[in-house]
Amino acid sequence: MDLQSPEGYGSLKEYNQNHTIISTLSVIIALLLGFLFRDLIIPVLLAVWNNPIESLLLSITDYYVYSITTIITILVVVVTHEGIHYYVSKYLGYDPDISLLNKYVYCHDQYIDRNSSIIFLISPLLIIDLVALLILLPDFVAILSFPAKMAFAYNTIGSAADIYNIIKQFRYPKESLFLTLKKEDRFDVYYCVPD
Repeated sequence: MDLQSPEGYGSLKEYNQNHTIISTLSVIIALLLGFLFRDLIIPVLLAVWNNPIESLLLSITDYYVYSITTIITILVVVVTHEGIHYYVSKYLGYDPDISLLNKYVYCHDQYIDRNSSIIFLISPLLIIDLVALLILLPDFVAILSFPAKMAFAYNTIGSAADIYNIIKQFRYPKESLFLTLKKEDRFDVYYCVPD
């Protein structure tokens, strides 16, 4: 694709993501969620600390149940998260593509306006976290609280790059356009603003 910006727009500029900030944001979110869901973490740590051998022997079954539940929850969250990106971009009129290797939905060779990009980025965070929080309501089935907390935590931590890009894109003019180009094993993103 020719790197020519649309009429009425300045030249295309490379859109860079600061991966250090994204990683730091992920750690901060993980720490906050660790504090929020400490009822899952602290009892296990205390049990192991107070009686490591007995707690290990008694909790092998629990370990397998929690491990399987965690793996299934993470897989469901990843597929649902990327599926929401895909269907929201379709709904907004774009032609999305999926990179299974990178767990990444992108709309290559298409100009995406800033507001559509922000909607595309924020949708999985809002939808999955809202469903998880609704499941955590006191009157809901208790057996689903662990997977709901895992889904909320994994989705929120996994949305760090989306959150970073939402914040960054709000700093651009409303009429800004974004363009993703797929190049062999990577994606290059560009933006342009109105003249």
